Amino acid sequence: ERQAAARRAQEEAQRQAAQREAEERQAAARWAHEKAQRQAAQQAEGRQAAERRAQEDRVINPMKVIPANHWGVSGRQLEDLAHQVVQKFKGRDDNPNVYQVVEKLIKPACAAAHVSYSILLNPRGLKCSTFVTHAWFESFLAFVDDIRKHYPDFDSRVFWICFLANPQTWQTAELTALLGPSALQSPFVIALQQCEAFLVVRNTTKNMYTR
Repeated sequence: ERQAAARRAQEEAQRQAAQREAEERQAAARWAHEKAQRQAAQQAEGRQAAERRAQEDRVINPMKVIPANHWGVSGRQLEDLAHQVVQKFKGRDDNPNVYQVVEKLIKPACAAAHVSYSILLNPRGLKCSTFVTHAWFESFLAFVDDIRKHYPDFDSRVFWICFLANPQTWQTAELTALLGPSALQSPFVIALQQCEAFLVVRNTTKNMYTR
């Protein structure tokens, strides 16, 4: 009986070992299959991204043709954006800063066209008369109101404002190429040199000179 019990115990141990080995083989096979699927999906995404880039290269992006000092928005267009902000942001978020406006309104509006908001509104560009510098932490609505109060000809005046002039949906490499190898060749400097007026918009939230 002891020999029979020992034999059964040995057989059970062998069965369990074989079962564990089979389960490990199955797990390894599943892992290899899932890895292959992930790699295939990544390769497909890479091919799709490359095709999109190739298609974009075949169509010249207006941001690469229109001079930086023509990346402007009129006061009326800025006012229209303020109305959109009032409609979009309600409740606790009814006074958004520029960061929030860019994320919720500017980026979604510009993503498909792959241009800045100013070029989305003005496909042939709009020559700027006033370069505006400010801090993104400020209330967007207060920012627009401050500019409106400063210029009697607000509606017709054309402003160069960074978050509207520069494309907000571009990847780092694209932006780096657009900004140029040095600050003196950047859209900021080109626009600033061509504008007739320079406006600094302060705010009560953040000292723009300590950013």
